[in-house]
Amino acid sequence: MKKLAKWLTSGLAIFIFLGGLFLFAIPFMPGFKLAVVFSGSMEPAMPVGALAIMTPVEPGDIKVNDIVAYHPIYDPATIVSHRVIEVTERGSTFDFRTKGDANEEPDLYRVPASNVLGLVIFSVPYMGYGLLSAREYLQTEAGFAVLVVVPTLLIITMAAKDINSALNPRIGRLKKLRTRFANRERMRNRVDRRIKELGWGFR
Repeated sequence: MKKLAKWLTSGLAIFIFLGGLFLFAIPFMPGFKLAVVFSGSMEPAMPVGALAIMTPVEPGDIKVNDIVAYHPIYDPATIVSHRVIEVTERGSTFDFRTKGDANEEPDLYRVPASNVLGLVIFSVPYMGYGLLSAREYLQTEAGFAVLVVVPTLLIITMAAKDINSALNPRIGRLKKLRTRFANRERMRNRVDRRIKELGWGFR
């Protein structure tokens, strides 16, 4: 039981640590970008609150059915992620007709290749809102301790114990003997209690 609890605690700590590291490291990885989905135009593929992960793409590599993130020509400050339904080559460049999966009509304006930010390679439902909340929480001392310091200390402590046991075989053997004797003692006490309950004891 103790081993199970130990492995569960270790697994949870590692999951929290690596998950946080993964999500917070992606924006600093060359080429990768994150975006939170605030509109339902791409449901069900990308529901509201999903976290979209994008990677750079060459205009000539974009195909029909790809989901691209881009700045619409009517609002360069906004980022939209829609599906490509038509690719048009115009000399040495391209433009794209796009449509939200949940929209009945294609987007009114075509998207020039220069406005494309990247290719959406996958999205994680609800993770966008979770990431925003986690980032806000991380800015507090308590949040930093819970999401970073505590899992790190747990991992270091458990690793140190395992290393100590590996370097000192006698300690490991003593622990096993103690566990074995403790199990025997518990079993003997259980049998004694049962004998007394049944009245089988000698008088």
